[in-house]
Amino acid sequence: MDRDRLLTLAAVLVLIGAAIYYLEGRTPQATREAQVVELASDRGASSAEKERRHPRAKEIVQPSGFVNVENLHLADLIGK
Repeated sequence: MDRDRLLTLAAVLVLIGAAIYYLEGRTPQATREAQVVELASDRGASSAEKERRHPRAKEIVQPSGFVNVENLHLADLIGK
C-alpha cells in the first residue's frame, strides 16, 4: 500500500513538472530592446485645444427614473 502511494506521488510530481516545462516553453521570450510608446501625445496642448477635442459631459437636466432623485442637479453637488 505504501509503495503504491509513493508511485502515485512520483507520477503526479512528474506530471506537474512536465506541465510547468510545457507552459514555460509557450511564454514569449523577453527581448533586450525596449520599445518606447508615448501615451499622452497632447502634453503641450492648451486647455482650449483639449476642450475642443474633449467636450464636457452634458448636465442631467431631468434625472427621471433614478432611485431617490428629486430636484437633483450635479452642479449643486460640486465642491461638497
